Amino acid sequence: MKSDPITRFHLSAVGYVADVATQSPRKLRALGVVWVLVALLFIVLANYLLLQVLASPGSILSGRHQLSLVGSALLPLIGWFSLGSAVQRFHASKAEERFLRSGPGGISVSVPDHSLKATLFFSFRSWRVDLPWDEVKNWYPFVQSMNGIPTERSIVFETQKGEKISVKTYNFAEKQKQIAGNIDRARLISPTQAEQRTLSLRDHEEQPIQPSKVPSGILERQIHIEKKKDLVKEIDLRSVPARERGRCLERVADLIEQKLASLFPLSSGYKCSRKRYRPFRERKSIFGIRFYVRRGLLEGYEIQLAPNDSEYRRVATSICRSNRVSEIRKYISISFGISIVLLSFRWLPDINHWLGEFARLTPIVMFGMFLAAAALCAGVLQVPISFLQLFGLDKQKEEAQKRSIEDCIKEAAI
Repeated sequence: MKSDPITRFHLSAVGYVADVATQSPRKLRALGVVWVLVALLFIVLANYLLLQVLASPGSILSGRHQLSLVGSALLPLIGWFSLGSAVQRFHASKAEERFLRSGPGGISVSVPDHSLKATLFFSFRSWRVDLPWDEVKNWYPFVQSMNGIPTERSIVFETQKGEKISVKTYNFAEKQKQIAGNIDRARLISPTQAEQRTLSLRDHEEQPIQPSKVPSGILERQIHIEKKKDLVKEIDLRSVPARERGRCLERVADLIEQKLASLFPLSSGYKCSRKRYRPFRERKSIFGIRFYVRRGLLEGYEIQLAPNDSEYRRVATSICRSNRVSEIRKYISISFGISIVLLSFRWLPDINHWLGEFARLTPIVMFGMFLAAAALCAGVLQVPISFLQLFGLDKQKEEAQKRSIEDCIKEAAI
């Protein structure tokens, strides 16, 4: 029967942390054998394709042999990657400093670098990072799949800077769900005073642990396409118990809704709506709130209450212009792009003839036509919209309304 890893504590740059997963050399060696078999398979396929091309009559560079030549050139690269993965797994099975630890102060990770660049160059280096919980925006178990078949499992930590740290769970014996549960448990557990004295004495003899920077190949930046919003106020909810923070956000939203209703009454033609949204797709229980205040086609605002992390430690309130005419432009642009693609089916023979030997790229060309048509339509429609906003809106009134909304948000936050 396996022992609980959380009983083993260590001193790190983020305080006392406990092991939430145990090393598994046998598991890594088994993965190494699998990758060796995959590498041999691709090498055999590459040799088969090459021999088929050499044994067939006609020129090697003829059109019917081009696909086989490309395949025989790409398959060795895939085989090289598979071989590099196998060697890395065997080497990682012998590495001693391989751990994933969690505690009240943060997480501490040390695992081999299995990024694409490290795999292709047969790199055997490891990376270490100590990340405080205050710098963690969100964390969640992630399953990477291909055609519905899981291929890799990991624990992903998103930082406040919009970066991701992915820890592959195949480095450890426990399953992904068990590791995620151990991380939650370890955040609420701290060693006793006697254990703290023992750890302090042991680590005092060693060199002090400093937080290390993670190689650039490990961190992946997120790409978000969002509207530009003006930050009004950031609400600090760290003094509120974690279980009450969601309700606190709802109460703030209720106050803002009441104040918006008094500022923009229905009798004046304004319509106010309130919607929830998920800022973190992996956490369905975490939500943000958006308010829409609109009148006619040109006037309108969007007010957003967005948690900065998955624990509602801080909530950012922001405002931006939002009107119906911009949404109409978006839908018209998409419809115009789809219409161009549908009409292009009539031009399909001409496109194939124009591409010649690259006729297989026709779907990509048609997708490019869709993007170009949608972008062109959006740009053309923006010109009359800009003129309408220039002559149809009262700038002084708009600025006064915006300041009133900001004041009501600040009052509700207090």
